[in-house]
Amino acid sequence: MLFAGDDRAEDHHDVEVQDGPGRVLGRARLGEGVAGIGRFHELTGRLADPDAGPDQVATGIETDRGLRRCPGAAGPCCSAPGIRSVPGVDGAR
Repeated sequence: MLFAGDDRAEDHHDVEVQDGPGRVLGRARLGEGVAGIGRFHELTGRLADPDAGPDQVATGIETDRGLRRCPGAAGPCCSAPGIRSVPGVDGAR
């Protein structure tokens, strides 16, 4: 299982990917748009177990309206205003 934290700004995203025990596996600053999404998928795909499905990457996105948690591509995203952190999923610094 991978955990990706996304600290979203107006023109970029700072992401950090951690494994289950919380070890940092990768960090990147990604641009907006399709190119940034492609780089995010490349980063998580490179770090994930080759046999892992899309539900094995949980993502937390920090926005100006609170944290948006996405348990994986197989599950829905949910907004959680007022939540500032999720154990194991911290925005990249």
